Amino acid sequence: MNIYCDESCKDAHRYMAIGALCIEDSDMAEVQAALQVVRDQYKRASEVKWTKLRPSLLPFYKEFVDVFFDYSAKDVMHFRGMYVDTRTFRHREYNGGDHDLGFSKMIFQLLLHKFGRHYGKTYKFHVYLDSRCTRHQPEEMRPMLNAKLRDPRWNIDTDPFRRVTFQDSEKSDLVQLADLLTGSIGATKNGHHKLPNAAEYKNALREHIIKRAIENEPTGRLNWISTKRFYVWKFQFT
Repeated sequence: MNIYCDESCKDAHRYMAIGALCIEDSDMAEVQAALQVVRDQYKRASEVKWTKLRPSLLPFYKEFVDVFFDYSAKDVMHFRGMYVDTRTFRHREYNGGDHDLGFSKMIFQLLLHKFGRHYGKTYKFHVYLDSRCTRHQPEEMRPMLNAKLRDPRWNIDTDPFRRVTFQDSEKSDLVQLADLLTGSIGATKNGHHKLPNAAEYKNALREHIIKRAIENEPTGRLNWISTKRFYVWKFQFT
């Protein structure tokens, strides 16, 4: 299983969002071909990104995210997102004052609890994180994730995390797809759509993603523990 991860509202916002989609190796070629069809239809080769959305790009962006939801409806792809109130961070106390280490720990939590625990007995994972400037290498997470999964509570001793690495988002449509889905969470939780200068086109994409996510989810809810296809986790420090 391949996992593609990105973040939204990492800096200067109350809520930070992190999201990741997963897909099996055997389905990769078909999904990537479907995304390319959308690109060809709109003659768009540039990076797809929440912050790069413009009014003229809205139809293209909608069809791009629809690829996820069409395949999610067939359980080919699932998405797991989380948001956390940045006011609850204690970087000085727990991270040696290193904000970036705190961010890496949030990615760790998402991978452990929403992928490792749920899929680890069945799959091996290759994780691709959106590239960023940091002195913390993603590979450092891999042995720690596997060690955590050996906990008697979960008893997964097969070392399912086999690769955790950076991926240049410009070269990965699936990281870009994760960016759009995660961006909708960040925008919603931070209330960007309620601001006086809110961009209507971004709100239109946000509403489109939420509508499709709810329609595709058998439970009709995005935050239940039994939610399967598009889950949004409110992370809280215990």
